[in-house]
Amino acid sequence: MRGIARDWEPVAARLESPEAFARWLKQSVGQREVQRMAGKFANDSAFFYHDDLIDVNLARGAMDFGEFVDTIMRPASGEMQKSLYSQGT
Repeated sequence: MRGIARDWEPVAARLESPEAFARWLKQSVGQREVQRMAGKFANDSAFFYHDDLIDVNLARGAMDFGEFVDTIMRPASGEMQKSLYSQGT
């Protein structure tokens, strides 16, 4: 079954390059606002509630999907980047 999905648009785009896959994602989803979670601090690599269950180590917000894709595609700089993900999109 190896290679069975090579002709699927997202797979073909990813095989071409990460940039081609990012373009495919943005074209497929379009310009829409998505919910995103971001680590409050650069070293937050997992999202969780604190032991008191009152606070979390993440910030919720909205973001344009294209901006989200561009942000996660940006190479990490010398300074560690905050974790970022889009939930239920």
